[in-house]
Amino acid sequence: MKKFLHYEQVAGICHEANRYIQYLLKEDQNESWENVSNHIHESAEDGVLSALEGMTPEQLHHNWLVFKTHAGWVWGEVKDEEKKTHPCMLPYEELPENQRLKDRVFFAIVNACKENINL
Repeated sequence: MKKFLHYEQVAGICHEANRYIQYLLKEDQNESWENVSNHIHESAEDGVLSALEGMTPEQLHHNWLVFKTHAGWVWGEVKDEEKKTHPCMLPYEELPENQRLKDRVFFAIVNACKENINL
């Protein structure tokens, strides 16, 4: 079967699904995929590649923490791109269930698409 999605497109799909979850949870929403920083693109793309390598949602969150930490991010009560703070800079088991949902949805989207992804 011909593969028709590039992993970067799947990262965008995951990002937009996350935005919708943010909307449902009445959180501040990220900008659309087309308008976010390169850092967010790289983070989501890294997540897709990691999920394709078999990481679980918990491992994906840990991988995201490492990615963010290397970029200088720390825990903070609110997400602030300038200050590089984020309330999800916590171990997976300390996240509220509604935040763990985002990792599971990301994982599910990648796995639903994996047979059709070009690397």
